[in-house]
Amino acid sequence: MKSLGKKGSGTQVRVKTYEHGTHFILPDNVPFISLMNRIAFKEWKTHNAECKAARIDVRKKIEAQLREWA
Repeated sequence: MKSLGKKGSGTQVRVKTYEHGTHFILPDNVPFISLMNRIAFKEWKTHNAECKAARIDVRKKIEAQLREWA
């Protein structure tokens, strides 16, 4: 956030921290994403429901922002 502020882009930044989540926020209906999450991330294995909820929340927020820009 400090770096973005120094550049003076005027871009609004929203930060949200999730207790559980993986690096991928792509929809679960993409087959290889679900497979990669299962294989690569311990967090996904131990907190599957929480990780899925985080991905859904992030996707909804991104979609809402895109609709607002359109």
